[in-house]
Amino acid sequence: MSLIHEWYTHKRLETTKQALEDRGFSVAILPGNQAIAPFLRSRLNAAETIAFGGSLTCQELGVQQFLIDNFAHVLNPYASALTMEQKIDLRRKGLLADVYITGTNAITENGLLVNMDMYGNRVGAIHFGPKRVFIFAGSNKIVPDLDCAVYRVRHIAAPKNAYRLQRPLPCAETGYCSDCSSRERICMVQTVTYGSVPPGRITVCLLNQVLGL
Repeated sequence: MSLIHEWYTHKRLETTKQALEDRGFSVAILPGNQAIAPFLRSRLNAAETIAFGGSLTCQELGVQQFLIDNFAHVLNPYASALTMEQKIDLRRKGLLADVYITGTNAITENGLLVNMDMYGNRVGAIHFGPKRVFIFAGSNKIVPDLDCAVYRVRHIAAPKNAYRLQRPLPCAETGYCSDCSSRERICMVQTVTYGSVPPGRITVCLLNQVLGL
């Protein structure tokens, strides 16, 4: 059965790849974790400033650690020794980095990216600022349409992330979004990306595996 599931999911990746490319995104279907390092080495250079947004997918793939270990100009706002003020400052600097790397909360089969954010730095960098953006996503992030993507962001990704981060939020207790008014909510900003401007600025890297939340 695993071969059948792998075949089916790969076909969905190919269909989504074409839809993303039709909207101006550059797309790569990567065969697995072992392809991450050579892929990034082939597309990044030592002189570039590289920033990354919060992404469990990228953590699972080892992207952040690979960048820290192999490139000199990496902005890491998630280092444990930093104060909150320093973390926010690095997030601001990340908006003007040469390269920005992160994940996404949902991708529709017709090529839309849907994301939520607390501070807005991640979605801000996806849309404007860094010269190039790389987005990593597992096959579990692909959904049929925009309504399904918004549902996934609010009622799947947000509660799981709130629970993971131990936020004092209703969804971290119930597992379901109640559209609360808490200042601690992690879904302050929600965006839909309809295409890459200019074409090719955003590269979406798809993998045939379950990644992130």
